[in-house]
Amino acid sequence: VKLDRALISANWILDQNFHLSSLPRTGSDHNPIVLNFFNWTKPFHGNFKFEKMWLEHEDILDRIKERWDWECTGTTQFRLLQKLKNVKQKIRIWNKEVFGNIFEKKKELKQQLEELVLNVSMK
Repeated sequence: VKLDRALISANWILDQNFHLSSLPRTGSDHNPIVLNFFNWTKPFHGNFKFEKMWLEHEDILDRIKERWDWECTGTTQFRLLQKLKNVKQKIRIWNKEVFGNIFEKKKELKQQLEELVLNVSMK
């Protein structure tokens, strides 16, 4: 007799992109349950990296303070996490508005540089 159960919705059953199984008991009266997903990829939002160039912009500290001063309730860790998420979200939007897509710009400038080097070497 297994003590452990797994509950899933009808949508999961219809989706059929997973496999649920239980492992043998080891040192407990419960069976560990393993849920495997097939063809599932976690959405990638990219890591947040604070760019040094932002510190040179006059608005950055006000933008950070505006989000950091946001009131939320919960444990200290939860409030810290929420404040960091809020700052990250605001900074990402602000970065796109002020600087645009810096990675695309970098790629374009790199290509222009390669073309210039090629043109100089052909002369």
